[in-house]
Amino acid sequence: MSEVPIGRGLLDRDVTDRMVNRATNAGLLALQRITDEGETILRKIIESRSAQDRVGMIVASHLFVHFLTELDGTEVLLSRACTYAAKSTLRAMIESSAYTHWILKEDSDDRATRYYVGHCRSQLRIAKKELDMASTEDSEFWKDAIQEARTAISSPSLAETNALFDQETRRDREPAWYSVAGGPKYMKQLMDQAGMDKRLGWFWERFSDFTHGATYSLHTWMDSKKLMIDPIRDPRGLHRDTRMAMHLALQMYELICRKWLPSHLAHLKRRARRWSNDVKSMTPLDLHPLQ
Repeated sequence: MSEVPIGRGLLDRDVTDRMVNRATNAGLLALQRITDEGETILRKIIESRSAQDRVGMIVASHLFVHFLTELDGTEVLLSRACTYAAKSTLRAMIESSAYTHWILKEDSDDRATRYYVGHCRSQLRIAKKELDMASTEDSEFWKDAIQEARTAISSPSLAETNALFDQETRRDREPAWYSVAGGPKYMKQLMDQAGMDKRLGWFWERFSDFTHGATYSLHTWMDSKKLMIDPIRDPRGLHRDTRMAMHLALQMYELICRKWLPSHLAHLKRRARRWSNDVKSMTPLDLHPLQ
């Protein structure tokens, strides 16, 4: 393990950049290539017009795009040793992946419909709240958004599912989209049903506070009555986070290709072996905290 003391401050960009470039460059470059592969898969699906049904529009055109957006953000953050901030994007990748696996496992059209109705209802609530606070020049935009959402959920193809949401809404508290009509009550149950690795479920649960201020001990701690502050650019665990991002991406790509782009699978598996070797070669890094 490489260990280098922090020299000038909490950020110390030069030190962390040199460490990352020296010890993990091949692995992070592989993660960049993996992200590029996701864009290639998406483009091929669009060009082939193989995902034009409701399931395809929701999974390939929304959840997969969201997954790629978070993967790209993860790669950028990890390349600058921002491992703490990357926990949020990794967690979002896990959630998109879990939704995709659960929808495609069985009853795909029904589950995709529930997802879309839940989205429309969420947009309707947001638009109503925004209208309450909107200035005169913005009010028409939010009125149109409200009408658009209402039109969508009252359409013949969605009205029945929307009624199920109405039945399970309590005191204006909306049910989770996946829990409607006897679905799993909690995200952890959804992940179990989707066959996700239990370690991913634990990561998703453990780091639920990463976007809040509740994770005090992850930045500051006491040692022998001294205040210790971890560096903001912290490369510790960089190799593990990169492996997780790679694992999630390749698993998602294989699932998407099996469904809509089977001709691409052999090519994907060949490249995946090379990327995996590069990521596994990453050297663990460490830094001394500031006192």
